Amino acid sequence: MKSELFFCLTLIWAAGLVGCSNLTHDSHAAVGTATNRPAKLSQAGAIVEEMRGLNMQPGNPTFDDGKINPVEQRREEVIRRLRLTGDEAASALTRALKDPDVQMRRNADLVIFELAWGYDSKPMDMRKTIPALIQTTTDEDGTVRAWAATALGEIGPDAKAAIPALIKLVCDPDEGCRNDAGIALGDIANHPSLSRGHNWEYIQYPWTPNCPIFCIGWPSASFQRSLEMSQGLRLDILCMPQGPAFFTTNAITASLYRANGEVVEPTPEGKSLLNSPVYLQTFSSSHGMPAPQVVTFFPWGPNILEECWIEVTIPPERYWVEVPYGFDRNPADPLAPVNTSGPPKFVPMKTATEHDHVVRWKNVHYDLGEIQKDWGMSLIQSNQVNATSEVVLYREGGRNGASTSWYTNPPTITLCLLDATGTAVGARCFDVHIQHGGMNQSVFVGQDNLYDIARDENTQRCWGQIEISVDDKTYHTVIPSCLYKYNHGHALIKP
Repeated sequence: MKSELFFCLTLIWAAGLVGCSNLTHDSHAAVGTATNRPAKLSQAGAIVEEMRGLNMQPGNPTFDDGKINPVEQRREEVIRRLRLTGDEAASALTRALKDPDVQMRRNADLVIFELAWGYDSKPMDMRKTIPALIQTTTDEDGTVRAWAATALGEIGPDAKAAIPALIKLVCDPDEGCRNDAGIALGDIANHPSLSRGHNWEYIQYPWTPNCPIFCIGWPSASFQRSLEMSQGLRLDILCMPQGPAFFTTNAITASLYRANGEVVEPTPEGKSLLNSPVYLQTFSSSHGMPAPQVVTFFPWGPNILEECWIEVTIPPERYWVEVPYGFDRNPADPLAPVNTSGPPKFVPMKTATEHDHVVRWKNVHYDLGEIQKDWGMSLIQSNQVNATSEVVLYREGGRNGASTSWYTNPPTITLCLLDATGTAVGARCFDVHIQHGGMNQSVFVGQDNLYDIARDENTQRCWGQIEISVDDKTYHTVIPSCLYKYNHGHALIKP
C-alpha cells in the first residue's frame, strides 16, 4: 500500500520548444572515404579489415548435417583475435563505423555489441566508440541505425550522452529502429520504465456535480494492468448519480470513435460488464443510495498517434469522453511513428443538445516503480494550457530503511523534458511548499517549476521523455507529445 510520506515536485511546461540547449549531434548518414583508414593499420585495424565481405551476425556453428559452418568459424575467430588487442579494438571499430561499405558499418555495430556484452568472456570497455555510435544512429541504412542503438544499450549507463539521439530514433519510420532505441534507453537509464514502451497507468477525469466520474486505465493496480491489458482499453464509470434504480428499466451504451471515422463497439466481455453494476458504500448519489459503477473494454486501436472519443449514453444524458492521442493503442506495442496530424480534433458530435457533455481528460499517471529500498516514484502529467509535471515519491508498506532520512531531509529533485528532436528543457523553480494532509498524515513537499518555452504552432505528433533526477540517481519515462506540446492537449470544439 502506498502510504506514510509523499514528496511532490510540480513543474509547469509551456508548450513549444525554442531557445533551449540542443543536445543532438548534427550528423547525417555515415558516408566514409578512404581517408577514414590510417595509412598503416594497427593489429586491430588489420583484423577489422578481415570483416570486409563477411556478415558478422552470429549464426549456427554447424549445419544440419553436422558439418562445421566455415563462415561462423571465421566470424568467431575474428572476435577472438579482436579481444586480444585490448583498447585497440575500440579505435579500429570506431573507424569501421564510418566506412563507406554499409556491411562494414553493420559489422562494426554487431562486434561492438558482442565485445561489450562479453557472453562467455569478460566484457570489453567499448566507451570509446560512443560518439561514433551516436552519429551512426542517423545512418542512411535502417539496420545500421537499429544495431547502433543495440550497441549503445549494451554499453549501458556510460552511454548516457546517447539519450537525445535515441529519443529521436524512437520516432524513426523504421519499426526495428524504434524497438531497439526504446530497449536501449531502458538499458542506459538502468530502469525498466523505458524498455516497456509507453508505460502509463491511468487517465484521470475531473468530477462534476450530478455527473458520473470517468477513469481510463488501471489506477493503483499495476498487477491488474498486466493481467487486463490484453483485454483492451479499460473504461470505468464511477459514482453514477442515477442510483441503483436506473438499471431496472434502463441500460448504458458506449461507443468509441476513432479519428478516421471508425465507430467501435465494446468487446464482448465489455458489453456484458457495461450493465453489470457493483455498488460502493463509500460514495453516495444525490438520492442517498449507494452509487453504482461499471466497467467496459474496447479493442485496442492501430499503432498510430491518434486521438479518440468515447460516447457514453446514460439516458437521458450523453457524455463525450476525450482520450488524448497515443492512448488508444496497445501500450505493449513498439512506440508509434511520428506523424504531422497536428493538434487533436473533435470528430463525433454533429449537433449538441443540452444533454450532451464533453468530458476533458485531467491528467495521466505513470508509475515508475521502486527507485530505492521501500520507495517508489510516480509522475502525474497534465497539459490544460501549460503542461505540468508532478513527481510523487511514496513509501511502500511503511517499512523502515536507510531512506527514511527523506522524512527530515527531502531529496533534491529536478526534471527535464527531452523532445523528439533531442531538445532539452530544464526547470526554473519559483515555489516550494509543505502540506500535511489526509488520514495517513501524509506530508507533501512540493516544488513548482516554470519553463520558458514559446507557444509556436507545431504539427508534429511524436514522443518525448521526462528525465527525473532524485539526488544522484536519474530515471526516465516516455510520454506522447499531447502531454506537453502547446495546443496538443485538448481538441478545439468549433461551434
